[in-house]
Amino acid sequence: MVNLIQRVKNSMAKTKSGKRSDSRKEDNRFLKGIVITLLIILGVVVTAAVVGFDVGGDRDSTPSELTQAEVDGELQTISSELYGKSATLKASVYDVESDDRSQVATTIYVWAKHLNTNTNKHEGEYEYIGSFSSNASENVDLTGFVVGDMIKAIAFDSTYHYGIAKEKVISLESSPIELDTSKGSTSQSLSLYDEDGLVISDNITVGTTNYIMDKLRIQNADDKSLWETKLVGFDYAENTNISEIRLSGAKAYTEQVKRLKNVEEWYSLSETDTVSLNDDNTRHETGTITIVPDGDNVASETFTVYVIDMAPYLTVDKQLAYGVQDDTKDQADVGIADKSLAITLI
Repeated sequence: MVNLIQRVKNSMAKTKSGKRSDSRKEDNRFLKGIVITLLIILGVVVTAAVVGFDVGGDRDSTPSELTQAEVDGELQTISSELYGKSATLKASVYDVESDDRSQVATTIYVWAKHLNTNTNKHEGEYEYIGSFSSNASENVDLTGFVVGDMIKAIAFDSTYHYGIAKEKVISLESSPIELDTSKGSTSQSLSLYDEDGLVISDNITVGTTNYIMDKLRIQNADDKSLWETKLVGFDYAENTNISEIRLSGAKAYTEQVKRLKNVEEWYSLSETDTVSLNDDNTRHETGTITIVPDGDNVASETFTVYVIDMAPYLTVDKQLAYGVQDDTKDQADVGIADKSLAITLI
């Protein structure tokens, strides 16, 4: 390099002295070539530094981190070295209807959804992982998923009917998941009231004109519990003196409740979801109930009022669903057993 620089200086000096020869022309051409070459090398070095290449090496195309967003909005960073490794998540279940939100023993159901590293999103359907038994004194280990998965978990059984589903992105440093559930009511009452506001204790007379009842009162009589009421239904025989029963202020429910095939009319207690009856709201009163007679004056028949709840359940294909009955062949009841009240027509 020193000889090269000296040669360049000599060539420049000769050029300034005005001596023109074939040798000097050749030196000038050589000088221009060297200068262009140096500029090209310098440009390559600068470009490599700007775009992140290591001169003489390849660009690193593997990300060092995968950043995910928790469902509740908190950001969680997952190292690519940990992604895909088996993980364990601590879990506990709490009864939100109890005074001290006590930890309870019940069943936890878990599903997982895998991360697509190309889109950095959790895509596709949840896959059922299995069920786990919680206890009332310590956390339980949930397994069967890997770092990067998003899980969905819910806790319910024949005592704690109303679990609330929760989602969480898994990392090896994930904090324990706390699930809420509610003990189902073990005591409920139904009361019908006549137009004078008096309780109908047994019999009613349906003649040739409409018979109007003031309301149906639905009450949770069990302390520290929940009753997620969904539908009210009216059942009566075809040959009775009733052609129709109407419930004001309620929307007709058109889906068939298959396990109660004889119920003629169903109404939703809420326009959107359920009516929750617990310590904060122990009872619900409907609008007026109108019995429309058919004119045959048949007596000694009964009509029955049903109130049924909606609760979570595990479908036949192991997915989470909510309803008044499950999707088995027999359409079994879910949640609390149906509550009914029978009234005799005289």
